[in-house]
Order: sequence, then structure tokens, then C-alpha cells
Amino acid sequence: MMLLPLAAGMVLTRDESDLERAFAQQAPYLFHGGKSTRIFDQGIRSFQCSRRADVLKLWFVMQRFGSTGLGLLYDHLCHTARLLYEEIENRDDFENLHEPESNILCFRFVGAGGKANPRRSPSEADAKRIDELNRAVRPLYNKKGSGWITATVLDGRPVLRVTMMNPRTGIEHVRALLDGLVARAKDV
Repeated sequence: MMLLPLAAGMVLTRDESDLERAFAQQAPYLFHGGKSTRIFDQGIRSFQCSRRADVLKLWFVMQRFGSTGLGLLYDHLCHTARLLYEEIENRDDFENLHEPESNILCFRFVGAGGKANPRRSPSEADAKRIDELNRAVRPLYNKKGSGWITATVLDGRPVLRVTMMNPRTGIEHVRALLDGLVARAKDV
């Protein structure tokens, strides 16, 4: 959500010796240096030892955008999830499973008229068909290359899951997502 790949992070401590104690290792093949020597190699303060310092990516983003810019980005992405929620509310071929509290929304494709009568529960056969459709439509949509969504299981049912991450995403993209899912459902 901060315009970063997943492999980015940091741990803040008041005293660097806290990290040294937490990751104290005695293997003679790992690190060299005397007890009185201040070592700038962060490998001794990390689970990943000699891997790259992923914190630099985070530091650059924080320097570039600051807390105000990152806050505005967060608000925008949450608003975009709300736009998707509202679009689904106005359609009868999808159903929302919750109101978004962040940049994430879970929903289901239910087919044309699928939520026209919310008091009528779908038959078990219809429910299974909708489950299979939701399992099948996501990889077809992703393969097409116009977007990327994930899936999860809620209450034992497969659902579509969107995490808004791109600051350029707008209402036209939200509508295109839903229309693209409908088109892929027709392929199934």
C-alpha cells in the first residue's frame, strides 16, 4: 500500500544492542569482529543475515512522500474500495460481503439477477454453481491481463477479493473490473 513490493520492512529500537542481543549467534562461520568493534553489517541484527537491506525501499518512500503523502494515498485507496462497494450495490450480478474498512473488499459474482430477491436463498445446486463460477472466473480474468484480483474463502464459500493498491485506479477501472469479470463468467 506504500508503493512497495512485499519484501520491505523495518524494526525500530531505541538501542541497537537490543537487536544484537535478540539475534546473538555464536556460529564461527557467520560473523567476524571483536566485541569492542562497532559493526555496520546489519546481518548480525536480522533473521536474513546477509540479504539486502529491504528497509532502504521503505526509507526512500517515507522520504519522498512523508506521512502526509502516505496518508493521502491510504485515504485514496480506501475511497477506491468504497467506489467498488457502491458499484456492486447498484448491480444485481454481484454481492458485497462486507463494507470496506480499508482498501480491501470481498464480494461474489452471483450472475444476472442473482441478488434480485435477497429473501430467497439459492438452492444448494445454485449455490454450488455460484461457488464454481467464483473459483473459475478469477484466474480467467487475471490471465486476460487487464487487472489482478485474488480470492479467499469466507464462511466456507469462495469469494473474490480486491485489494486496491494503484493510486491511479479510478471509477472507470472499477467498472471495467466488474464488466471484465462478467465477460469471463460468460466464457465459463
